[in-house]
Amino acid sequence: MKCIYLLPALLMSAGTLTTLAQEPADTVPEPEVSVNLDDFVVTARKEVIKSDGAKLTYDVSEDESTKGQTLLDALKKVPMVTVDAQDNIQINGNSGFKIYVNGKEDVMMEANYQKIFKAMPAESVKKIEVLTEPGAKYDAEGFGGILNLITETQQRRDGYSGTLAAGYGTKQGYLSAYGTVKADKVMVSLNLTGAMDGFMPNKNINESETEYLHSETDRRLVTNGRQKFNFGYESVGLNMSWEPSSRHLFTMGGSFNNVNAKVKEFTNSNIMFDAAGNRRWSYDLNVDKGKIWNQGASANASYRIGFNDMSTHRIIFAYMFDYGKNFMDITTNTTNGDNYPILTPWQDITNHEYTRQHTVQADYSNPFGDGNHTLDAGFKGIFRRNTAISGLLVGDSKENMLPQDNDNDNINQNMDIYAGYLAYNGSFAGKFGLTAGIRYEHTAMNLVYHDKTKAGFSSHLNDWVPNTALTYIFGPATNLRLAYQMRISRPSLSQVNPYELKFSDQDINKGNPDLTSERNNVVSLTYTNFGRLLGGNIKLSYEQTDNSIISYTRYEGIAAIHTYGNYGLRRMVGLSGFLNWNITNSMSLSVNGSVRYTDINARKINQRSHGWSGNYGINWNYSAPKGFKFNVGGGQNIHEITAQGYNTGYYYYGLGVNKTFLKDNSLNVGLSAWNFMRAYQGGSWHTNTPDTRSVARWSQWSPSISLTISWNFGHLKEKVKDSGLDINPDDTSTTKGKSSISM
Repeated sequence: MKCIYLLPALLMSAGTLTTLAQEPADTVPEPEVSVNLDDFVVTARKEVIKSDGAKLTYDVSEDESTKGQTLLDALKKVPMVTVDAQDNIQINGNSGFKIYVNGKEDVMMEANYQKIFKAMPAESVKKIEVLTEPGAKYDAEGFGGILNLITETQQRRDGYSGTLAAGYGTKQGYLSAYGTVKADKVMVSLNLTGAMDGFMPNKNINESETEYLHSETDRRLVTNGRQKFNFGYESVGLNMSWEPSSRHLFTMGGSFNNVNAKVKEFTNSNIMFDAAGNRRWSYDLNVDKGKIWNQGASANASYRIGFNDMSTHRIIFAYMFDYGKNFMDITTNTTNGDNYPILTPWQDITNHEYTRQHTVQADYSNPFGDGNHTLDAGFKGIFRRNTAISGLLVGDSKENMLPQDNDNDNINQNMDIYAGYLAYNGSFAGKFGLTAGIRYEHTAMNLVYHDKTKAGFSSHLNDWVPNTALTYIFGPATNLRLAYQMRISRPSLSQVNPYELKFSDQDINKGNPDLTSERNNVVSLTYTNFGRLLGGNIKLSYEQTDNSIISYTRYEGIAAIHTYGNYGLRRMVGLSGFLNWNITNSMSLSVNGSVRYTDINARKINQRSHGWSGNYGINWNYSAPKGFKFNVGGGQNIHEITAQGYNTGYYYYGLGVNKTFLKDNSLNVGLSAWNFMRAYQGGSWHTNTPDTRSVARWSQWSPSISLTISWNFGHLKEKVKDSGLDINPDDTSTTKGKSSISM
């Protein structure tokens, strides 16, 4: 069957061998015919971006422009993915999405992706997959879909293979190593990465202005801040597989990642003016000590038993455990009070979150009708025990700070999820494809305070999640796909935690324990066409979310409370697409973009926001003689609609050159420069409430110049076996609120 799928690729890339298409798919060669595949070589360009309408794949390893960049930089080039000035990611215009690594959810990475992606070198990831229509087999959570990072790779054939890489530049320096070894039926792979600051520190400049419309005395608050951070990042991943026979496969693996960031500088000045423009009061807020530490570990194991030699008719059993820690410890000092009372100049803020999760899963798959139809069914149980410990110390000196009883919380969030699904996938007459499925998820969750004087809560949720898609196939590389899917989103621990996290008297973050899950319905029509010279797709979609969890700001006096609520009725119409043009055998140009109209009606807070948003990107690649490769690229995120206003866009641009050396081009040296014409660049948030108008401007140190080197060795082409089952409990909302401290 594999030859059926390889044939269109050979036809498009080589433009020959057309007589092969006339042979039946099941034709058996004559016994006396012998073909030496070692002497048969087909040279074809590997596309950086591919899509079938339901899944998009961005091949990081084939995009030379990513050398020396962070993973966050690379994501800005992926169609359907946008990154704002505060490093928040959206997929298809949705901030609710799930993150997997090699098909398995990474809970800690998902909760802290801004910090981790900014620290991870792009070269530590081989491919980025964007699943916009996951289907019933996958968990129902994540409006935007799934962002799957593939770190495993295939090299050439022998008994081992590996890659060593290093880079250093303005933003970061890194070392990484990947290796795979095979001994009989056993394969083992190990992936190590370490990263640190580059020779220019991570710097941010923040400015905000808030106008209180109904106050004559405290009318306009102006805040200016500067921040510098340094960071360290370490990760290790181990995967093993044992395949004693074609019908039996055992896999196991584990991973660990650690990000720690320290505040080198944090200064914040606050000045209040009255309606006449006179200065009323002012004070300065400085961070004396600040540390943000994120750590995560996971372990997994699976067993696949097949009922036929191809193991397409099979049952898979799997287990996964995740553990994560998210710590923040900030010590602040308030000084220079001018007509502003400073009762407790010293404060120490702590917020520690722990996540523990067990997942068990069983999946059954049975192809029938000559393999043209497949029936899938399965069960999953997710058992989550999360803890949040928050505290505040205050005092008139750094040495005399004491705890505040009313500002200390210790809460547990327990969540048990039971899910079952039934899915069908089939093709008819070689022209039509049909997928359909239904998934049921029952959620039992509660919030418990260690302080028995505080009342917790519990709730039960029942969700039926259908999906279906019909595809008409015009040819081997052209199709039209009409799809409907429902996705849900449950509130995360940080969103329900009611603890008031104060960064200043005027800036407070607080969760909402009354949040419930939300549902998102999407209808889309996608046309895909991959030809020899031109390829791409275009997608028209409509989304509607009732009872949407929105991040919003309310005011108590002049204090801004950043919190969440199920207050939004959200509708969005979008048009997106990308195009790849193979200009010559050595030159290509790719363009991607999207435009969306969003209408968010937050009825309970009496606010409505609507308007257009969009983004685009362009990338040019040229492979010159003697192993040189050149790249020029750039793009822009134009606008983004929020529940209470909008965010302005940002732009990026850059160029790079790479040179290969040694046999088989195994040594690669690269130099890249991005956003080098301005020292700082960022964006702004515009927030409007019935009582206030606010603008917050964010600027980050922009230039990224780096030198990279990588060496591939060994000749093993295989990779560690995958059971075919993804453990991906993707059921917590990732809607992000604003914070005074960013990285």
